[in-house]
Amino acid sequence: MLRWKYLKPEVLQELAESFNDSDEKADVKSQWVKVDGQVTAFLENDSRQTWKELRARDDDPVTSVQIREIIEWLIEVQTSRPTVTPSPSVSGRGETAATSKAA
Repeated sequence: MLRWKYLKPEVLQELAESFNDSDEKADVKSQWVKVDGQVTAFLENDSRQTWKELRARDDDPVTSVQIREIIEWLIEVQTSRPTVTPSPSVSGRGETAATSKAA
C-alpha cells in the first residue's frame, strides 16, 4: 500500500510548473524519470520503493493513463479542487406538467 503525504504549496506549484514544461530535447527515459519524481514527491519515504517496484514490473505494468490519473488525484486531494472541468449545465427551464394561468 502506498502512503502519501501533503506537500507545501510552493512544492506543489513547482511540480505543476515542471509538469507543464516541455523539453523537446529530453529523451523519453528522462521524461518518465521526471514523471516518477512528481509521484514520489507526494509519497512517504517508505512508499517510494513500492512505487519504484510497481513501475519496474513488466507483467501488469502501471500504464501512462493510470499514472496521469494518480497525479491528477494527488493534486485534487492537495488542493481540494477537481482538476477536470465540470460538465456544462443545461440552460433554460425544463418543461412542467401544467402551465399556470393568471387569475
